[in-house]
Amino acid sequence: MKSNIAFKLMSTTAAIVGIAFVPDTKACNLSRVAGPFLASRILAPAPVLESAVDLAMSPTARLERQELRDGQPEVIGMWLVNLYDGTTGQLLDRAIQQFYGDGNEMMNSSAFPPATENVCFGVWRATGPGAFKLRHIGWNFDANGSFLGSVRLSATITVDRRGDTYVGSFVYDVLDPSGNLVPGSTILGTLKGNRFKPD
Repeated sequence: MKSNIAFKLMSTTAAIVGIAFVPDTKACNLSRVAGPFLASRILAPAPVLESAVDLAMSPTARLERQELRDGQPEVIGMWLVNLYDGTTGQLLDRAIQQFYGDGNEMMNSSAFPPATENVCFGVWRATGPGAFKLRHIGWNFDANGSFLGSVRLSATITVDRRGDTYVGSFVYDVLDPSGNLVPGSTILGTLKGNRFKPD
């Protein structure tokens, strides 16, 4: 009985050793892997070329991440923003703005009641060290909830070297339900942002 168990153990051990020292194999398309340490090579962790976060990021976000690595100002994060009329300097809007690392942006405006749709969504990209281009759009309704079309804002901004403030200029347009520019609706202005921090 004991000799049978010992024989089985020796056979199993020999089989395992034989597998580990196979000089070449076709399994899992690993035909190029050869040598006596095949098992250790298969079980060794693969080198990390890019993190899962890097692979999921858009090219825009990768550029922004690279700028951050290079010590350049970043725009990703939350901002409190004032928008001014470019001619009169009058304050037109105060907004909460969020720039996301994937190249998306969102703005919550105080100039319009929520019922008329005061949230816009946008996309951004880096154009140089500390410089960014933004384009966003939001639906437009009257006080009764009737659809009026959309609003569109395009802006260029520059973040200061500390990354705490930004300044820029914008073009604001109102579009009718068919997507046509409403005559006389265009506003040229400036904007100033202050980073909203956790402390």
